[in-house]
Amino acid sequence: MVILNSTNYNLQPSFWSVADYCSNDVPYWVANCYQDIVPYIEKFLCAQHPYRKGPVCPFIPSVRKNNMVFFSYIENNIDIENQIHCVKRCVELLLDEKKKGLFGTVIILLHENFEIERLLDIQHSSKRYCVERKLMLGALYPTSNAMSLHSNNFFPLRTPTPTLVIRDMVQSDLMFLNQRKYNINEKIFFLKNYINNFSQTQKASRKNFLRSKKLYLYYWMQKSMLYFLLLMLFFWVFF
Repeated sequence: MVILNSTNYNLQPSFWSVADYCSNDVPYWVANCYQDIVPYIEKFLCAQHPYRKGPVCPFIPSVRKNNMVFFSYIENNIDIENQIHCVKRCVELLLDEKKKGLFGTVIILLHENFEIERLLDIQHSSKRYCVERKLMLGALYPTSNAMSLHSNNFFPLRTPTPTLVIRDMVQSDLMFLNQRKYNINEKIFFLKNYINNFSQTQKASRKNFLRSKKLYLYYWMQKSMLYFLLLMLFFWVFF
């Protein structure tokens, strides 16, 4: 079990895989959350999707097989800056593990009463750091209303306990980088990194890649037009 030695706070949350988990190495509440989340990963995410072919999460079966599912946790009693710092440390450790050339994921456990608004703030504040490193960061929690792409009655991101999930970026993630909640600068940044990540994609699977380039150009032109209008307004007011 790897220890995160943060320079910003004294707490030392652990980083472990399913294979080397030991309940004695984590706080009691973390052990409980872990026991709740494991069936969600091993049974629910790996089960047949009810509305399409394949498992609920196509990513999980292979990373489980390669023992590349890692866990960590974030304490409630530290400020949000240090909670974000902990997410970034998990990113660094995942990237170290990925040097083996395999896909991987980190599931960060949070206390069952962790504030969902704060969870979403941590996700939003950390997402840029993750995308820049070709990773995605998702917020999962019991009351999530994020629907499946294939049915409005299926909510696969509802977990027994609040969690943050870090995983490799894939081509189908384009839709998650172009959501209304992001401002134009964030969208441009996300799309630029997406394009750089998949620039060598095979022609047979370039649909999302070509769409990302169109979106990037569209938002860039919007931003340029806004700057132009502001510049015109400035000259009209002051000159």
